[in-house]
Amino acid sequence: MNNTTLNTPILLLIFKRFDTTLRVVDQIRKARPKKLYIAADGPRDEVAGEAEECQKLRQAVLDKVDWDCEVKTLFREKNLTTKIAVSEAIHWFFEHEGEGIILEDDCLPHDTFFTFCAELLEKYRYDTRVMHISGSNLLRGKTFGDGSYFFSQHVNIWGWATWRRAWEHYDLKMSTFPKFEEQNQMFNIMRVMHERYLKRFKRVYEHSNKSEWDYPWAYATFAQGGLAITPNQNLISNIGFGDGAGTTFDAKNPVASLPTYAIEELKHPTFMLPFREADELFVKLTAGRPSIAQQLRVFFKKHSNFGLGKKK
Repeated sequence: MNNTTLNTPILLLIFKRFDTTLRVVDQIRKARPKKLYIAADGPRDEVAGEAEECQKLRQAVLDKVDWDCEVKTLFREKNLTTKIAVSEAIHWFFEHEGEGIILEDDCLPHDTFFTFCAELLEKYRYDTRVMHISGSNLLRGKTFGDGSYFFSQHVNIWGWATWRRAWEHYDLKMSTFPKFEEQNQMFNIMRVMHERYLKRFKRVYEHSNKSEWDYPWAYATFAQGGLAITPNQNLISNIGFGDGAGTTFDAKNPVASLPTYAIEELKHPTFMLPFREADELFVKLTAGRPSIAQQLRVFFKKHSNFGLGKKK
């Protein structure tokens, strides 16, 4: 095992999936964080045997922590739904920490993901322009700028990091959204497919999907004019697509289990400006055509000339 330790605290969000969760924990174990926060939503009353599954997984995760580590847990007895459980877990995390890394139970990080986040959390700790550090890059090897990462207006929550000072802007109810819509602020953020994006945010504002905790976070960064960091190499593989997934059901999804690549030494970009081309590609990928699976297939077919980047 690696004898170095990670000073950056990690929040791990789990539920009941053994296969993916324990693989993620194995990667965390290699990083040896000094502080590990583990949050788990409670079992659903209507699902037979789920309470036992949840309990077994919680214990299995705790049993894997065999390095010198301060562990804090938030294990719910009742099911709160993903939207409430995740958002409240992150609130809990930042009640204790000023910054940190957040991983869900199906987001498998590359070894270098942890140092990538740790270095950037330190570099931009007091720069309020930067609100989010993504570990995922869905653009299949297309790089932007002259650094190891580029700036974007869009967040990706498949393995990410942020600061308490940024999370303080999170509002699950998106209370200012009516004014945001009235002033057509989405058009100020994006020119491509802004109406589709706005409709999706409006559905979330109207509470039509109980699982969507991440759209209020994206909204918070939009409303504050915040920047998100995206690596020029993908550092996270989402291994949770398919049976047993909470929201990512299609195992044939083009972004399922993407390969990851190392970022050994960080090179900082010259400019702190979002790349419009990158953001437009991201919007086309995620803006809510008839189904996510269909829109991803169309996107990657159209942009099939993207390279995968060289593995280091």
